Amino acid sequence: CIRDRNIYNTFKTMSPESIEYFAHCLDGINKSYSCKYCFEKEEIQKAGLPLKFIAAPFSFVYCICYSFLKFLFASHDICIAVNPLNFLSCYMLKCFGRVKKTVFYTADYSENRFSNKILNNIYKSCDRFSVKYADSVWNVSKTICATRKQQGVSDSKNFHIPNSPVLSHFEEYLESEHSKYQIVYVFGTISKSSDLFANHQFDLLMETIDYLVEKEDKIQLLLIGRGNFEKYFQSIMTEKLLKHIRFCDIEDRKVYIKTLCASSIGVAFYNLSGAAHLKFGDSMKIREYFAAGLPAITTPGHSLAYEIKEHQLGFVVETLDDCKMAFEKLLFDENLYSAIQQRVKKYAIETDKVKTILPALEKLD
Repeated sequence: CIRDRNIYNTFKTMSPESIEYFAHCLDGINKSYSCKYCFEKEEIQKAGLPLKFIAAPFSFVYCICYSFLKFLFASHDICIAVNPLNFLSCYMLKCFGRVKKTVFYTADYSENRFSNKILNNIYKSCDRFSVKYADSVWNVSKTICATRKQQGVSDSKNFHIPNSPVLSHFEEYLESEHSKYQIVYVFGTISKSSDLFANHQFDLLMETIDYLVEKEDKIQLLLIGRGNFEKYFQSIMTEKLLKHIRFCDIEDRKVYIKTLCASSIGVAFYNLSGAAHLKFGDSMKIREYFAAGLPAITTPGHSLAYEIKEHQLGFVVETLDDCKMAFEKLLFDENLYSAIQQRVKKYAIETDKVKTILPALEKLD
C-alpha cells in the first residue's frame, strides 16, 4: 500500500497491478477527503468521511484507524507510509500480520513542525517511534538522511529517495527543440499577490528580468501555476515587463513536461523565514527541471541548493548582482551552458526515482 503520489507513480511504472494507493488530504478530487486510486477507471476517487467536518486531533485518529481497517482484510508484502501518523497504522497492520515489511518515508521534516509545544512533542515522539520500528527509513533529502544518522539510524536502513520524477516520462521530449531565451518558473497555487514576495522572492526575479531584457529582447519568462494567478502579477508589473512574460495554467502532465523541455533555464526562489521545513525539503520543481535537462537558478538554504553547488548544476544566488551574473552566464555563454546541461542530464539519470528505490527495496528482502 502506497501513501505518496510521487512514489506511487514510480511503482505504477514498475509493476502496475501489484500496488494500492491510499492517501489522506492529499491531491485528489477534494483535499478535505481521503482518496484512493481506482485501477478500473485510472483515476483518484474520494474515500471515507469528509475530513473538514472532523476537528484536527480527532481527524488524525480517524485517519490512522481508517487506513488500518482499509488494509486489514488483505495481505501486502511492503507498506510505504509517508509521515509518522501513517506509519502508526502501517505498524499496526504489521502487528496483525497483514504487512511483511514496513517503510517509513519522510517526505518533509521540521524540528519545529507545530508552534504548539504539546503538538510538536507528540509529532517528535511519533517520528522517533517510526524511525525505531520501521524496517527501512527513506528520506526525501540528504539533510534528513544526516538527521536520521544522528538519531542512530544505521546506514543499512537509511536511504535517500529524492523527489525525482520518473525519467522515462521525459525521454521523448528531451531531444526536442528548446528556446534558448525561455526561462521557466513553476509555482504552486497563488492565493494573493503578497505570496509572490513572501514565498518566492519575486522582486529579486523581476529586477533581474528587467535588467536582462535590456540586453536581449527575445527573453521570455514563462510562469506556470494553478488557477487565475495572472491578475496578481499584472497588478505589480510594468507594461514593459508584461511583454516578456507568459502565463500558463497547465493541467495535462504531458503538456507540462513538454513545456519544461522546451525551455532553457529553471528558476526556484524560496524564502525560508517562517518555513522551517524547507531547510529539510527536496524541491520537486527543481528535480523536474533536471529531468527536463534544465540548469537551475535558486536561492540558498534548502537541501537541494547544496547539491546544486556540489555537482555544479546551476547557480545558487543571494543578491541581485548574483542573480544577474547567473542568468547572464547561462544565457550568453553557450559553452558554459552546454557543460552544465550535460552535468544536469547525467545527474538526473543517477537520481532517477526507479534507480534510487530499487537498492532500497533489495535491502528489504
